[in-house]
Amino acid sequence: MAGHVLRLASQQPAQVAMNWTPVNGRRRKGRPTSWRQTFQADLALVGIRWEEAEDTAPDRSFWRQAAARCALWHRWN
Repeated sequence: MAGHVLRLASQQPAQVAMNWTPVNGRRRKGRPTSWRQTFQADLALVGIRWEEAEDTAPDRSFWRQAAARCALWHRWN
């Protein structure tokens, strides 16, 4: 999950990559989705909005529970 990246300072490379937006808002055809889109999709599977994730990232116990729910969901499907 993205908790450890969300807890980083904004100038850290991983945080910069998380917030990067491609030119014109889209990547070339055939390219994978962005890091942020991947994390947003995983968070949505366990019912967490991106804004909520940013606010609760410092709470490590919350993130452990969210990661466990996400792992279970991926294992079931």
